[in-house]
Amino acid sequence: MGEVKRFDALVIGGGLIGLSAAFQLLRTLPHLKVAVLEREDRLARAQSGRLPGLIHAEWGHGSGQLNPALGREGRQALERFCSEEGIPWERCGGLIVAGGEEEEWLQQWHRRAGASGVVSEWWGTERLREEMPKLAGASGLFLPETGIVDYAAVCARLAQRIHGLGGEFFGETEVRSLAERSGEVIVESSGGPYAGKVLFNCAGLQADELARMAGAAPDLWMVPFRASFQELDAEGRRWVNRVICRVPRPGALFGPVRLVPATDGRVECGAAVTPAVSREIRAGWLRAWRDLASGMRFPGFGPMLRDGWPSVLREGWRRCRGGNLVDEVRLLFPELEAWHFDPAPPGLFGRALKPDGTFEQDLRILRQGRMQHVCFVPEAGGTAALAIGRDLVARAVSHLL
Repeated sequence: MGEVKRFDALVIGGGLIGLSAAFQLLRTLPHLKVAVLEREDRLARAQSGRLPGLIHAEWGHGSGQLNPALGREGRQALERFCSEEGIPWERCGGLIVAGGEEEEWLQQWHRRAGASGVVSEWWGTERLREEMPKLAGASGLFLPETGIVDYAAVCARLAQRIHGLGGEFFGETEVRSLAERSGEVIVESSGGPYAGKVLFNCAGLQADELARMAGAAPDLWMVPFRASFQELDAEGRRWVNRVICRVPRPGALFGPVRLVPATDGRVECGAAVTPAVSREIRAGWLRAWRDLASGMRFPGFGPMLRDGWPSVLREGWRRCRGGNLVDEVRLLFPELEAWHFDPAPPGLFGRALKPDGTFEQDLRILRQGRMQHVCFVPEAGGTAALAIGRDLVARAVSHLL
């Protein structure tokens, strides 16, 4: 065992949540020594580097950890950070569209938005045709606070700020064990041993496994999924000037296909979601089978196969059929043709399986002594990352003073 590298705080994971925690920590207590440990050779390689560039305005879990107040705080903090750092962003608004038979679902979204304090406008057929003449739909719910940003650019700027404040990065560092003893957290890794007064486990798809490694009981297991995307060509992009999607079906595991304008002029369509075997982007068969075996031991795996997995497989098969993503977009814009679409880079993300076989929808943070495990962050949590980081830091300050 090599010499122990000692820091005040250790952050595992170089994605958006981990970088936000490290940044908020150094901004609050700039004298601290902070280390970010990342298993990949560069930051934000997995989920954070492939987040759709959507600044969420709507929050669905009023009583959960990711509540409307935290969501609003996070959105405002993200917008301020981008403005101060010169990162392009835009509050372009979002439009949820319903066909005639889906208007009841859209009314439910309208009521939920109002209960959460989210600004929304009901667009009937006439207003919809006036604003979006190429768009098919009977009615729409417009969310003017929805915005767009490049999350990879946000991660890059956070990393620059952390480095400027004295934080250190250690790439290609895979954690092998976690333990708390003698008033500090000890991490054994492929890069040698590290020690810190506090530890933030923000390892994304691996966070629940690291929590179990530390002796915690996260009571969930991350199921990996592959997300495929398409981009519109120059002609198709002219029709899309805001975030657009169909109203989500109640109880659906995955949301509807969305059209998200990017700050550089592109328009991304997606995602088509299919099950993945491994939690790693470049996993070999040994790692893939190890991930699958660990999942099969989880109590919720059997109920998921019995009750939920058939629908997951049907949804995956439906969405991976040739041209199906294009077909779904064309339900919104019937005049688009196949040649208006080009493939875009895919992504990998996880959903948190609970012991009863259902999937978690809310933020899940498990606190264990001097360690905090961010076991699951829903997609909307990316918008709230800076607020989540601030909350993590606030709860760790007592161990650092």
